[in-house]
Amino acid sequence: MWLTIGGLLMNISLDYIFIFPMQLGIDGAAYATLVSQVVSAVVGLIYFALPYTELRYGYKMFRLRFSRLKEIIKNGFPSLGAQLSIIAMLFFHNYQSLKYGGVNGLAAYTFIGAVESLGSLLMTGLSLGVQPLVAYLYGGRRYLRQNIIGNMGYITAFVLGGIMMSVSIAGHNVFPAWFNLHGEAAVMASHGLIISSTAFLLLGVIRVAGYYYQATGKITESSLLIYGDAFFALPLCLFTLPLFLGLDGVWWAMPASRVLLFGYVCWLWFGKKRRQSTKQ
Repeated sequence: MWLTIGGLLMNISLDYIFIFPMQLGIDGAAYATLVSQVVSAVVGLIYFALPYTELRYGYKMFRLRFSRLKEIIKNGFPSLGAQLSIIAMLFFHNYQSLKYGGVNGLAAYTFIGAVESLGSLLMTGLSLGVQPLVAYLYGGRRYLRQNIIGNMGYITAFVLGGIMMSVSIAGHNVFPAWFNLHGEAAVMASHGLIISSTAFLLLGVIRVAGYYYQATGKITESSLLIYGDAFFALPLCLFTLPLFLGLDGVWWAMPASRVLLFGYVCWLWFGKKRRQSTKQ
């Protein structure tokens, strides 16, 4: 955590130094990123040579085992999709916002996308906090405690989503100006934020579910949930709803796709349990 925070603060500080006092322009920003990443990596490597960790480097650690490599790739596949989903969300929304709202619509989504990305990253952070605890309990066969932690994650995500939605709606007339939006673009952004912010209610619940199933070895369920978000549910809503609602359809795509995905989560929660109980 401190390496991550330290690298971030160093990057910000070096951005200022390289861009303004040293007048390196955009090249300075690139140099700042490079230097901060290298320093963070070196400090991280030094840590493993200190007596504070039980992990020690050795020849056996670097010997490739293809069976383990296969498991690593399989287990990490959903995490890749979680990162790609943010990219897909921005790309598809930008395309449709420009198509149905022109330059002002694209400017409006620049603001809305930043808010949605903030919510997505916050919920991803919450999910990544739940994941190792669930994985540890699952490995120890403490299934009751595992379910309790999962439920705590779902409830917390829903409450945080409600708070983010409420704040977004309350400040919909104020926040666009913070992004230097005025006139028609600000009106579009204000209206769009009210609609799109409703997605926060289920955004975190779905994200926690994806990481929960990954942590419990259900890679297929996790992958379908995560990749189904980025490459099925969201594109389906984004390219269908605007045909009937215009630009409002672009704003409604995110909430609508959350409802579709939540339906799949409910099927995982209750549908399989019902079929299992019927078989028994």
